[in-house]
Amino acid sequence: MLSRRHIRLKVMQSLYSYFSTKEDNMPIAEHAMLKHIEEVVELNLVIIALLIELVKYADNFYEDSKKKHFPSAEDLLIVLNVTFVIPYLQQFPSVAG
Repeated sequence: MLSRRHIRLKVMQSLYSYFSTKEDNMPIAEHAMLKHIEEVVELNLVIIALLIELVKYADNFYEDSKKKHFPSAEDLLIVLNVTFVIPYLQQFPSVAG
């Protein structure tokens, strides 16, 4: 989700860029601003995908540590505490990868 703060920041950056250049080409400046806003949205999706991958890695790591030849008591008692949000996010193809 794109917050008002991100939009405000991108608009201010675009205005600064537009007024600091010598050219008066508003469509190019507007296109650049919209492109940067799309990049912020894409970055949010990448961060969510990273969170999902970290949970998968941790789950595999804990499962592998339980299957050791001589697992310690700590290895056997590890419980991966994952909230209900991760399985919900994995349903969306744009986030899950």
